[in-house]
Amino acid sequence: MNTTNGIRLTRLDSGLTVATDAMAGIETAAIGVWVGVGTRHEPAAINGVAHLLEHMAFKGTQRRNARDISVEIESVGGHLNAYTSRENTAYYARVLADDVPLALDIVSDISSTRCSTRASWRASARWCCRRSARPRTRPTTSSSIHFQSRAYPDQALGRPVLGTAEIVGSLSREAISGYMREHYSGERLILCAAGKVDHDRLVESATKAFVDLPRSNQAPTETARYVGGDFRQARDLEQVHLVLGFPGVGYAIPTTTPPPSIRRCSAAACRRACSRRSARSAAWSTASTASPRPMSMAASSASMPAPARPRWRSSSRWCATRS
Repeated sequence: MNTTNGIRLTRLDSGLTVATDAMAGIETAAIGVWVGVGTRHEPAAINGVAHLLEHMAFKGTQRRNARDISVEIESVGGHLNAYTSRENTAYYARVLADDVPLALDIVSDISSTRCSTRASWRASARWCCRRSARPRTRPTTSSSIHFQSRAYPDQALGRPVLGTAEIVGSLSREAISGYMREHYSGERLILCAAGKVDHDRLVESATKAFVDLPRSNQAPTETARYVGGDFRQARDLEQVHLVLGFPGVGYAIPTTTPPPSIRRCSAAACRRACSRRSARSAAWSTASTASPRPMSMAASSASMPAPARPRWRSSSRWCATRS
């Protein structure tokens, strides 16, 4: 177990990591399971399967149907949600402190099991197919999708999180369950909780809730190759939606010290900014001297514009004429 600034970490025998951040004076808690897989770990043939798995969780599990999931969390005033990104999938809940055991039970249930009925699987697939076609009508989301595909062409990072209707609609139950068995392993799951939570009690409950987790190697992650490009689309709108990006320093780089060239550029920029700031400060102090000498005032007025007349004087004259 590791402890850092109130944050406690425990690695269970199943490979699951439990992380908590106890906060004093708070009567609520947020708890969730983060799975270290997303669109980046999908083969092109099953693009969108991670997002489909997320939505299948709310259609029912082996212990709860869709109505049970909704009623149990809403009966205590809680909030349950999930999301899929390119590198992880999350299932989380927000509840009062007394309802943390219930939230943990629901979150662990929907993140580790799926209902295998054909009706629920088809319903989730149809919903995801409709969802995959919807973002392209929204300029903000559409521009982000096109930017990602131009920045990382022919790569998993460049493919849409929602997949396409053709691929999602043709996914078989065997492909979906196989993806979950391969990627939803204990080593890739992190249980996080923050608020009014007890770490030891949560570890004990997680040991009982997450059982029979598959063990596997790390998900294959291809190295990102930023290519870049340009995409423009004319629409009959009143706004322009622009996404501009460029390659940066990766978070996996072991050192946080920038390269020498970046350090030199940054240092030069800082010196120029400081020199301009000092010049403006010196000119302002010269212009605002209480009893300036005539030569100093002439020099300062020539080097910088005269201070603007206070706005309240012109406003008072305008009000006088109106009255």
